[in-house]
Amino acid sequence: MASLETQTMAKYWVDAIRNNKDLIRKYVTNPALFERLASLGGSLKVLDSGCGEGYVSRELARKGHKVVGIDASQYIIKEAKEAGIGNDDYIRGDVCQMPFGNESFDCVVSNFLLVELEQPENFIKEVGRVLKPKGRFIFQTLHPSLFISKTGQSEGRVAPDYFNSTEIFEKLGRPYNLESPVEITTHHHPLSRYTHALTNNGFHIIYLDEPKPIETTPLDDPIREKLKDPRAILIDSIKM
Repeated sequence: MASLETQTMAKYWVDAIRNNKDLIRKYVTNPALFERLASLGGSLKVLDSGCGEGYVSRELARKGHKVVGIDASQYIIKEAKEAGIGNDDYIRGDVCQMPFGNESFDCVVSNFLLVELEQPENFIKEVGRVLKPKGRFIFQTLHPSLFISKTGQSEGRVAPDYFNSTEIFEKLGRPYNLESPVEITTHHHPLSRYTHALTNNGFHIIYLDEPKPIETTPLDDPIREKLKDPRAILIDSIKM
């Protein structure tokens, strides 16, 4: 997210992630993503695109994969490098013009990056370029319905028309009392915009999920009540 290019926002994000303050990630989206990543066999070369402070990269590295993380923010990349565990490397760069050769990776992972992109097709095309044939592209992003549902409206996210992309300005963390110091820019896109971009760039969707709170979520946690509408969508695809 562009706001991570500020040091203040980067520090906020590192604190939120490393101290498990983002309860939706803790109880909903991280378990879903990590379960899907566990289906990757062997020791692969993986690109974590929009890696942030690197927690997904580190999880993959612990599983024996060789991981490269890329992000636009100099501050967040510095944090990722300092927390690296040895089988992970991090570079600053544009995810739509990545400094890698064609067919360089066995898998590309992207966790909540697409919602930051005005033109997600450009990124998906670039993923197709750097991914090997039969390689996996696994990504998670905010569920498009979030921006028009009652849940979304109660948090300040409003898209007047589901079928048209909309730019939205908001602060992070409102659902779990962790408001970010500055507003960020996100983009509502209809689901079909993502799926059409995948199809047009030679991908075949093999898995789609709308993660729910895991069973071990405390019964009295407000996340259970807030998650009556889907918050995220997880897609696993193969480059044909």
